[in-house]
Amino acid sequence: MPTRTRTPRGTTREPVRVARPVVITSQTALDPKECAFRRALQNLRYRACDDDDITLLRSRIAGRSEEVSVNQEQFRNVSIITSLNRDKDQINSTNSARFASENGQVLEDFYSFDKLNSGEPKRIDPKKARRIYSKAKSISKAMQIGLWNQPPCTSEQIPGKLSLCIGMPVMIRYNEATELCITRGQEARIVGWSAMKYPKWPGRKYLDVLYVELINPPHPVNLPHLPKNVVPLTRNSESIEAQLPNDEYVRISRSQIPVLPNFSMTDYSSQGKTREFNVVDLAECRNFQAVYTCLSRGTSLAGTLIVRDFEDTLLRGELDGALRQEYRELEYLTIITDLLYNGDLPANVLKATRWDTIRAYREWKAADGEGKDSAPQFAQDDEFEPPTEKIVYEINTIHATNKRKMRDEHGTRPVKRRKTHAPQSVLANSTWAAPTGPVWDEADWSCPYDAWTFIMHWLWVSDRVKWSRVLKTYSESMRTMITELEFMQQRDPEEELSHVRDVWRDTLRDCHPGDYPAGRMGTDIIALSEHLLGSSFSATQVSTACVGCRRKSNEWSYSGTSLGRVCSIGDAALSIQNFVDDCRAPLRTCDSCDGEVYIKNVYSDVLAFQVVETSDLLFNDRIDIKDWGTYRLAGIIYYGGDHFTARVVTRDNKVYFHDGIDGGHSTYEGILGRSFPNPNLGKCGDRTPSFAVYVLADRLNIRRDSDTESD
Repeated sequence: MPTRTRTPRGTTREPVRVARPVVITSQTALDPKECAFRRALQNLRYRACDDDDITLLRSRIAGRSEEVSVNQEQFRNVSIITSLNRDKDQINSTNSARFASENGQVLEDFYSFDKLNSGEPKRIDPKKARRIYSKAKSISKAMQIGLWNQPPCTSEQIPGKLSLCIGMPVMIRYNEATELCITRGQEARIVGWSAMKYPKWPGRKYLDVLYVELINPPHPVNLPHLPKNVVPLTRNSESIEAQLPNDEYVRISRSQIPVLPNFSMTDYSSQGKTREFNVVDLAECRNFQAVYTCLSRGTSLAGTLIVRDFEDTLLRGELDGALRQEYRELEYLTIITDLLYNGDLPANVLKATRWDTIRAYREWKAADGEGKDSAPQFAQDDEFEPPTEKIVYEINTIHATNKRKMRDEHGTRPVKRRKTHAPQSVLANSTWAAPTGPVWDEADWSCPYDAWTFIMHWLWVSDRVKWSRVLKTYSESMRTMITELEFMQQRDPEEELSHVRDVWRDTLRDCHPGDYPAGRMGTDIIALSEHLLGSSFSATQVSTACVGCRRKSNEWSYSGTSLGRVCSIGDAALSIQNFVDDCRAPLRTCDSCDGEVYIKNVYSDVLAFQVVETSDLLFNDRIDIKDWGTYRLAGIIYYGGDHFTARVVTRDNKVYFHDGIDGGHSTYEGILGRSFPNPNLGKCGDRTPSFAVYVLADRLNIRRDSDTESD
């Protein structure tokens, strides 16, 4: 139904913000404090908060108690809702630096392309001070630096300089592709970018493509060769009026990626959002509608945090008569809608405008609806009479139509452009792309083969020469896998990796006929791992040697196990490092010479630890083995629900998850030990670890001879 806010003649006021009621979760619906919070919001809607409401809201001001603090994990990186753009820019700038520091990263600066625009000034708002425009005929170097260093609020929220890092939360500022959820206001996090060197500005870069992972999009987005919900954003050119440091304005055309850091947003941008944890700054709110908009984004009082104190006058006071009537008419329309839905009201009561509909309802109530108890009587008196002029809705803009027509009639002479060299690409983030894995084979169940292919492929990519030489000696199936990886064309990684998996799986079946039947059947992951790595686990039978008399023997041991290419970890170990230390500790005392007897460990560049019946095992990102070197965690295979999945950990400790059923893409989960804590490796959804794969990072002799690691 068309509606319009009405203002009495001779008066002016701000547009009314009609916010939807707050969403309350079932867990907090019966909590007395949550009920009081809902009551406070209802009173705030009418600017009628009492002392109890204000006291309740002030109890959520940061610093009032230990449990109400911005340092709490649930509030730490939540976008703060504020009213002023200048406050939003300052919060974004400060928290961008903090986020990068906490995650061990450095902010990368990417600059916009600016050029003077000869367009007409925008219509002047009579309420604002008149703008003074620069008379410059071109953008000088000093002017360009000034434009880049200005905050986004001075250039219509199109930043001259974007300071970004991997994992940073951002907000999309342009409706680029609604079908892909790339819409204005959509929240996302950065997963990578491709950048170019800025011409004639040494040391500066500009973004060519920014890759972001959408946060809670309306529907899943799957693009070819990209992880789930990861989309590319390209530069967009806009004509804007930018403010210079000397307060003069200049009309420019700016080309930049339409995103901003999302550590803060305005109350206007927050409209329509529902947030479990809601951090707000009410001190600069212009009116009580803005306060209501900020507070009603949260789902509970416990999830609400107010950054600083506020004035009582924002929450209580007189309500404008026109606004009172606006609320009353909205309640009338709600009642009419309910009656129409329940069939208690004839359809002809519904008219084109709200006033005609309410008038028709009153007439119906006075005649046919007089005996209807379910239909209440509306008051006949209105504080302001409905408008008598005819309402006209315009669809086309006449000015834009005439402007386009004049351009088509007169035409313009083609502009000669100077030849320019292609910009030189900067490999600003060469490993931004999430590792690709094979797609699950529904006809011939392949999840354990997918997991091993995913881990070994990314290990091989980290150092192709080294791992091709090492891994080809393990087994025929491993040799086949590495050979197929070497001949990949990298045109369609998902399809090519699925082919690699199929080829080495066929080789494995040829080498071990009957052990790996085809079709919709399960696979023994232990046997598969042993055959692929070319090493069998000897359980409790170990080889020992005495350091005193050099006596060697094979014996059964129930208290220790050997360290080799494939080994098993029981529930006694606290961590992988603890298990390795136990394997290298003395087993017993020699019967002949009273010397220490050690279990003989078999050196390998790859160590696969089978995890058996342990839930609290800590997976170290690095383990140190004396005389062998330092090993890093390369990946973990998980099992649960008759299905295998995998995580890989890259050389710079980035964690990616892959499930072939969801496709060939993988999902970035964070940096191990920082944004992704090590204990999180102990579970993957409902699945538990089955195998942990560690690989040699550097050897001791290499470390002595070189300052760089071999991996």
